[in-house]
This record gives sequence, C-alpha cells and structure tokens, in this order.
Amino acid sequence: MRLSGCIFCKVAQDKSAPTFIAEMEPSVALLNFDQQNYPGRSLVVLKEHYEDYLKIPHGLREAFNEDMAHVSSAVQQAFGADRINYANLGNEVSHQHWHVIPRYKGDTNEGRPPWPVSAWEKLTADEYRAIAGKIRNALDLNS
Repeated sequence: MRLSGCIFCKVAQDKSAPTFIAEMEPSVALLNFDQQNYPGRSLVVLKEHYEDYLKIPHGLREAFNEDMAHVSSAVQQAFGADRINYANLGNEVSHQHWHVIPRYKGDTNEGRPPWPVSAWEKLTADEYRAIAGKIRNALDLNS
C-alpha cells in the first residue's frame, strides 16, 4: 500500500534519483539525502507504507531486517567503517525505514551518538551517484 503525500512512498519508487542504491524485495536502499558527514550513510526504506514497526507482518519485517543487514554489510565493506549504528525512529517521517550510519575513528561524534551534526554536507548529484555505486557494487543481493 502506498500513501499519497508520504515522501518515502514516493522516494521508494524513484530509481533515477542520484541517491538510489538498490531495490530489494521488500525495500529500497538510498543514500541519506544530505547527510554524508558519515560517508555511506544510507536508508533502507520499506516499500509498503507502515508507520509502526510492530504492525509490519512478521515475514515482511524479517525480510526488511535482512535488507538492512545486507546494506549495512555493503556500506561497511565499501567504506571501511569501524562500526555501523542503526536507527529506526519515525519521528520526522512516519514511514518505516532504517538509518544505516557508518562510524569511523575520529569522526565528528566519536564515542557518542551520530547526532547532532553541526552542518550537513550536501554533495553534487555525481558525488551521490559515485557513493551509491560504490555501495551497490559491494551489495550482494544473492546472499
């Protein structure tokens, strides 16, 4: 089900966006729009509109989590992150999605949560495409 007016219902359909990484069975992977202060920071967005994580049917929820794990592994492989932070908040956009936040020694908030960030790093469309391509190349959708 798509919800008209939901930005993530629309984003999940736009495979031409420079931030698009890959489409998987229940979800799509995208770069986090303007937040590349942590190189490779991504979103895994459920294609179907669910606002509450616990309302997602069990099998779909498990597949959604598997997609998040695959994308996280690809981000870590592509960028050599020291660790990955995960978040599923729904405060600003109430469409189920995972934040995949690579963390690096010496990053802005080392040893603390990844926010706040004092300034967002906006990139060009070509820079987003290059980062998305690097993750896509590391993403093995057959495993």
